[in-house]
Amino acid sequence: MSVNKGRFVAVLSAFAALFLAGCKTGPAVLPDNPFNILGSGASYYLVLPVDANRDLLKQLAASQTNSDSLLQAVDRTSVIYAGLYKAADNAADMSAAASGTVRLAATGFFPRMASPAVFAKTKGWKKIVGESGASWYKNGAYEASIPKNGLVCLSSGGGIETILKNIETPLPVSLSPAFIEYASAAAVDGRIGIFVSDTQALAARLLGPEITLPVSYAEIFAERVVASPVPRTVQNAAAGDAQSDAQSAGSTENTYDISAHIVLTDARTARSIKTLISLLLSAEVRIEGEQIYVSSYNVTAEKLVEIARILYLDKNDNKE
Repeated sequence: MSVNKGRFVAVLSAFAALFLAGCKTGPAVLPDNPFNILGSGASYYLVLPVDANRDLLKQLAASQTNSDSLLQAVDRTSVIYAGLYKAADNAADMSAAASGTVRLAATGFFPRMASPAVFAKTKGWKKIVGESGASWYKNGAYEASIPKNGLVCLSSGGGIETILKNIETPLPVSLSPAFIEYASAAAVDGRIGIFVSDTQALAARLLGPEITLPVSYAEIFAERVVASPVPRTVQNAAAGDAQSDAQSAGSTENTYDISAHIVLTDARTARSIKTLISLLLSAEVRIEGEQIYVSSYNVTAEKLVEIARILYLDKNDNKE
């Protein structure tokens, strides 16, 4: 098993275990910048609203060994916020980031009173009380807590105590104002968002460790395309071509529109990168000074699941 899968999927497995609890509560209210809870220093920050992306998440869950539990997780979660932190300053690729720490905070229907049953000793969990007085549960390298109704926090490789402290006294995480505004309203917005603060980690994962990119940060969004009704012409109505119409609408609903905002170090470099992106992607690409905007790049939900498995969940990469 890869280090990457061992960290990220185990966090998802622990997350899925929460949904044995039957009591329902409302999602917790988070700070204006939800990532203040997770803390600064992550290579990537992820926002995953559940309602707007339920079908995609069901496909992703179905590809995992604990699919039934993960499918229950989909039904009880509002928004997932996650950060991937490198193990060391010289850990430059995604697998190293995953072998460091994954921190996750999710809003949804999680009753705090269910903590002892969910994190039972018989399941390998041990209750820990930190120096600050905050308590959580630990199982090997994985830590979890339901600090209040409607909020569950998990981590791998350490970090849960930092999350619990930040809930009481949030410390500002420096991201772009636009991404913070989006993240705070993600449940309504519906887009999946990734803020890449360590662009070298992404370049190393996608292009190889020898590749560097002069990028300050990048924001990437995936928005599900809602199908528009297919106009019926006299010809296809007469032919009774309802099946063709349904297939056309279905294929549109299974598509995501990808957009990105990339901030580079200078305008000259931005022009070069714009040319490269234009050659690689069938998308609209425009430039404003040192900033590049990418839009109208469509991929299927199946392709997004494949990308997620390659980046985070693949069993066969980076084997120890």
